Amino acid sequence: MVRHPGEAPDRLSRFLKNEESVTDPNKVSHIESMAVLPAYAGQGMISSLLKEAERIEKMRRTSCLMATVHPENAPSRRIFEKAGFSVVCQTRMYGGQARYVLKKRLNYD
Repeated sequence: MVRHPGEAPDRLSRFLKNEESVTDPNKVSHIESMAVLPAYAGQGMISSLLKEAERIEKMRRTSCLMATVHPENAPSRRIFEKAGFSVVCQTRMYGGQARYVLKKRLNYD
């Protein structure tokens, strides 16, 4: 579910603007994939998984979580936005598929 790409060529941190750049790319983690069976949709399972991923990544002192969502996947985008993610840009990835790139800065209060 969570990947730590570091300096990998496919790292999503490459889409962050210069003023938002993370000095240590090892502190940016990707939410790679999440899914539930249709019978369990709408029960908050994905939101719970995102909260747990954030909790774990905070223990790792991750600066930023990132993910991608297909523009037509409105339910997934809403879940990410409700969890505090925002759209950084729209690009083409994964064989030319349109994707929104999302990010969430992790706060350490």
